[in-house]
Order: sequence, then C-alpha cells, then structure tokens
Amino acid sequence: VSKNVLFFLALLIGIFIILSRFLSYTELLLTLGIVLLIVVLLAFLASDTIKNSFSGLALMISDPFSDGDRVRILNGTICDVLQQSLTFTQVKTLKDEIINVPNTELLKHEIVNLSRSEDFAFSVRVSVDHSIPHEKVEKLLTDAAEKTAGVSDGTEPKIFAEELRDNAIVYELLAYTNSPKGLLKIRSDLIYNIQDIFREGNVAISMPTHASR
Repeated sequence: VSKNVLFFLALLIGIFIILSRFLSYTELLLTLGIVLLIVVLLAFLASDTIKNSFSGLALMISDPFSDGDRVRILNGTICDVLQQSLTFTQVKTLKDEIINVPNTELLKHEIVNLSRSEDFAFSVRVSVDHSIPHEKVEKLLTDAAEKTAGVSDGTEPKIFAEELRDNAIVYELLAYTNSPKGLLKIRSDLIYNIQDIFREGNVAISMPTHASR
C-alpha cells in the first residue's frame, strides 16, 4: 500500500511538472482541482477496500487464527479457515459452504479459536415434563455425555435449567471436547445417546405447547 501511494504521488508530481510548461497558472489550478476531485471520489468508492485492508493488517498482527483452524465467528458461525488475505478471509462452514468474510466484519465480533482451545463447550437442549425430578434428568444427561466418544473426560459436563414452560422444563447440557474437527459427529452421537438413555429410563422428551415470555 505504501509503495503504491508513493508511486502515485511521484507520478502526479511528474505530470504537473510537465503540464506547467504548457498550461497557465489558472488552467493548472483548475486541472489540479479536477484531479483532486477524482482522487477523493475514488478514495470514497474504495473506502471499504481500505477499511478491509487495515482490518486485515490488524488480524495478521494479532494472529487470532491460522489457515486450517476451526473457529467460531460472526456471533456463532463455526467454520474452518481456508485462506487469509488483506481484505477478506475465506472460510468453509460445517455445511461445506465457502464464504469470503470481509475482515472488517470479523473484527466487529469475537473470534473463538476452537483449534487452540484445550476443551471447549457445546450445548444440547432438551425439554422434559416438569413432573420428572430434576435430579433424574441431570443423571441421565450426565450418563449420556460420559457414554459419548469424543466428549472430554477432563472437564465434567454441566447441566442448567434454562427455561420453565407450561408443561416442561428446558435443560441445557454443556459437554466439552478437545476435538473441534469432529464436533458434528460428537454432538450427533450425544443426541442419539440422550435419546437411548432417556428411553431406557422411561423419560419422554416433551414438546412444550409454547414458550413463556
């Protein structure tokens, strides 16, 4: 960027030195005004590119991720970093969608590097009839997490009552893993294990009529 700016200034000065031999002072000022107007217009049109470039430099300096890392960006999108450039960062989502994210958008939200995290949490929510004791629900969810391959043994799962609805309590299970690349399968296996263990315990996963406000 610096080289291009210096080259442009040198070229501009050279052109005006040549024009000064053929134009009067008034004509030279008029030409200068037109050129400045064009430069300002081009700078305005290219403002997003300039902002993205500075954002790209900031990302390169802070180094929040490397190519190949699995990250959580843009308020919850989990994806793999494919390639970084000065203006855009190319990522691939878990649905194999290739997205070019402007670097300015990346800096507006937190960046969580799952590949550099030892253990990170992912959640599964279930709704259970409020007549079922919460101790039993917590035990079944814990058993399902412990049974699931890929769920970390080093960090115990956490269970919270998230919401009270008309006919059910919504529980959130936080399970931990250190395998970000296998997240989709681990979460899927956990859901299957929850289904099996709840069935074995004669506990139905309910469907609330509506959420409370």
